[in-house]
Amino acid sequence: IAKTAGMKRWIGKELGGACVDMESFVVCEVAADHGVPFVALRAIVDTADMDLPDLVGQVGQSPSASRIVPALRYVAGNPFEVGSLLKLGRAAARARRSLTAFFVEFSSEVSAAGELPVQVPEREVAQ
Repeated sequence: IAKTAGMKRWIGKELGGACVDMESFVVCEVAADHGVPFVALRAIVDTADMDLPDLVGQVGQSPSASRIVPALRYVAGNPFEVGSLLKLGRAAARARRSLTAFFVEFSSEVSAAGELPVQVPEREVAQ
C-alpha cells in the first residue's frame, strides 16, 4: 500500500501514470491465461496528496474480517487521527455508491447488447 503522499508522487513519476492499480493485474493475467473475459472496476479513495493513517493495512481485507476492534484500538492510541479516518470513510462511502451505480448501469447495458450474460449479485447492489 502506498500510504504517503511522497510514495504516491514517486510511483506516479516513475511509472508515468495518474493512478496505479496494483491489485487487479494478477487477476487480469490469470483470467487472460484461461480465456475468461475480465473487467477491472476500481475507485480511488485516497488522493496523491493524502497520507493514509497507519490503520490502513492493519485491518483485515476479507469481507468477514473484523474492522471495528482494530479501528477502536487505533483511535484510542491516536485520537488526533479521527478526522482523517472520518474523511477516508466518507470518501470510501462515495466510492462504493459510485461503483455500485456504474456497475448496475454497465451490466444492464452489456446484457441488453447481448455481449455477455451479466448478472448483478443482489447482495452487491444492496451495499
